[in-house]
Amino acid sequence: MDPLTLATTFATVLSLIGQFRSEQGTETQADFNEFVVWLSETQHDEIKELLESNARTVIGIKALLKEDREILAGQLEKLDMALTSFASGFVGFSGIAEGLRPNSVLSEQALDLLKQFEASGASKMMAHHSFDGLGYLFVDHQSGSHEVNITDARFLEDDLNVLTNLNLLIYDCNSQGNDMYIFTRAASALVKS
Repeated sequence: MDPLTLATTFATVLSLIGQFRSEQGTETQADFNEFVVWLSETQHDEIKELLESNARTVIGIKALLKEDREILAGQLEKLDMALTSFASGFVGFSGIAEGLRPNSVLSEQALDLLKQFEASGASKMMAHHSFDGLGYLFVDHQSGSHEVNITDARFLEDDLNVLTNLNLLIYDCNSQGNDMYIFTRAASALVKS
């Protein structure tokens, strides 16, 4: 299989599962063997062979095919939104992401928050109240300022929600009831890319 096909295999397989299920009509479950036959009929033999050679992939696809069609469609929609948001942080892909799903693109402030996290070496940021209002501090940082630079406070909550929905940040609360956000490996990989 050529490198470009390998790089897009996950998205291709999910797309094919979605297409297969949508062509089935209102059936709530599908069979893996039916899916494999459909792959051959639609000339996706290379993908079919790749899937059949991996037992974990077969088990995962069987589980997805047993999902209720509406639930599967909702999960694929969420995954598509997450992939679009993630892709918006990559040079060259941001224009496509913004064009296809303008509401799923990471804002400049959201990307900047992740960049600040990476640069600080912090694993967490914590909400704190001061005379100026609500702010955020990096916790257990290695370098730079403690204070998180917020460029657009009006949309900060929205950006934090998007980042947590994408698992780029994990929401938590400390023992004093302060909001905490934990930096993830996926967020670090996105920033480094």
